[in-house]
Amino acid sequence: MVPRGEVALIIAGLAVATQSTDAKVFSLAMLMTVVTTLVVPPWLVWSFQGGVGVRGTSVAGKEPLEIAIQLRNQDWAEFLLQRIAKAV
Repeated sequence: MVPRGEVALIIAGLAVATQSTDAKVFSLAMLMTVVTTLVVPPWLVWSFQGGVGVRGTSVAGKEPLEIAIQLRNQDWAEFLLQRIAKAV
């Protein structure tokens, strides 16, 4: 389960425990959390199959984008390069 779903269930449980809401609202919150937890991950995978996003394939014929960043020292540059390499 995704963290925001767990938080939604905890808040809904607290609302029922403190009698701020009734069981109907709690059951609706549970249903919404379960449905979004199950539906959204496959939907995101499907939606990014066209090659968009961070790990998508590049478009043929386009020049690569070059970004220049000035850092304070070499340690920062090596740290960022390692993080970028792990992400790709």
